[in-house]
Amino acid sequence: MIAVNEAKELINFNCAALPPQKMHLANANGHILATAVFAPLNSPPFNQSAMDGYAYNSNEIDWSKSVLVSGLSQTGDTHEGKLETKTAKRIYTGAAVPLGADTIIIQEHVSLNNKHIDLTNEAPKPGSNIRLAGSQIKKGECAAQAGTLLNAGTIGYLIGLGIEEVEVIPKPKIGIIVTGKELVKIGSNLLHGQVYESNSMMLNAALQDGHLVPTTISHADDIESEITAHIKKAIDTCDVVLVTGGISVGDFDFVGKAFENLGAEKLFYKVKQKPGKPLYAGKLGNTFIFGLPGNPSSVLSCYYEYVVPCLRKMRGFNFEPNNKLFLPLGEDTHKKGTLTNFLKGRIDNGFVFICEGQESYKLSAFTQANCLVVLQAEQNELKEGEIVEAHTLQNCWTN
Repeated sequence: MIAVNEAKELINFNCAALPPQKMHLANANGHILATAVFAPLNSPPFNQSAMDGYAYNSNEIDWSKSVLVSGLSQTGDTHEGKLETKTAKRIYTGAAVPLGADTIIIQEHVSLNNKHIDLTNEAPKPGSNIRLAGSQIKKGECAAQAGTLLNAGTIGYLIGLGIEEVEVIPKPKIGIIVTGKELVKIGSNLLHGQVYESNSMMLNAALQDGHLVPTTISHADDIESEITAHIKKAIDTCDVVLVTGGISVGDFDFVGKAFENLGAEKLFYKVKQKPGKPLYAGKLGNTFIFGLPGNPSSVLSCYYEYVVPCLRKMRGFNFEPNNKLFLPLGEDTHKKGTLTNFLKGRIDNGFVFICEGQESYKLSAFTQANCLVVLQAEQNELKEGEIVEAHTLQNCWTN
């Protein structure tokens, strides 16, 4: 067995960001930019009105007198308008400011009478209410650095600059294989000795939190040749393969043998932790392979602690999520043995509490948990108020 930190270091060392690819921005939400993006034009591309009102030249207008409204600048007009001397021009938000105008007075600060406007409030300062060309970004400037996470705002910004395609780190293709003769599909009638299979849907849901969708999901009986065939098929099409169950040392645990049959390079097998001690990580070609335990709670804990960092790095994120907190315990806690424990916990009012139901076959604690509490190998007796490490579940995809 190896220590938790050593296992994570081996994963970090052996995985890398996937090769970049071009992608239309319509499909790029949740991706990381592989290369910087530069503005192909000024934004705004012209001097633009920020308000509904009247455009004028502040050096020509005397607001003690009525001012003639000489025309209209409508949003979307494509001809370049010009302001007549000593007049104002009606203008709307987003419209191009006519040549010769340097200020917009908002419509609420004037009164209109027979094509003339009179000041009813204080006159604006010269230059007011105009969005200058290039005031957001100038042509040739960097609009988004490499490593930027594309979200709705960033995509809208880049589309507004006329950019259609960007170079991104693609999302890894993920295969899920569930093993176990005792597992049956939801909706079936349970016979004695059978349980409903939940790992595939659970992992599918967890992946969706990171804007990921599995490429394949399959189920294999506890037969060595069948498990080997399922794994080979997934490896041929996926960047990461997650196999649940069959990785321990029982007579019908054939996953490890299947990895050997296929010539996988083992990075480690078994970690000094609870739950999830029989955890496997390896590689076959460019595909990363995880042999996860079969018990659902162990599967999910190992997913958050090991699979997520691997997927993050493949996607261009930092390997470690920004989800680590150090908080006081809300009650006394006891841990047996010298294994690192990942316990389902709940952060509440600045304290962290250990949830009931920590056994590896119980998922019920996750209905209350919002973090995993890390009790280090050497920690056994902990008192209320002692500081412990907690990994929040909702922030495992934040940098």
